[in-house]
Amino acid sequence: KNSPASVKNTSAVSTQRSNPKAPLVPAGSYTLQVAAVTNQADALDLAARLQRKKFPAFVLSPQEDKFYRVQVGPYADQKAADVARRGLDTAGFKAIVKH
Repeated sequence: KNSPASVKNTSAVSTQRSNPKAPLVPAGSYTLQVAAVTNQADALDLAARLQRKKFPAFVLSPQEDKFYRVQVGPYADQKAADVARRGLDTAGFKAIVKH
């Protein structure tokens, strides 16, 4: 599975799979994908902007392709993910629900 990268301090962010500060996404939970980009710096910048708006954003390192995925979550159920998606939409971000 993809490994999330912590984006607390964008000046020293790592997208290594072994990053012990990366949020764990439990099996069966929901996340919201805001973007998939090929440039790591762009992904980290977007995740930092989302975090400044109080969304629990993180970046997944590329695995089988070249894309860094900017995601928000995780959420325990579809209802919580939908509420968060509406919040992202209100803040000007489009997202898709991933399960």
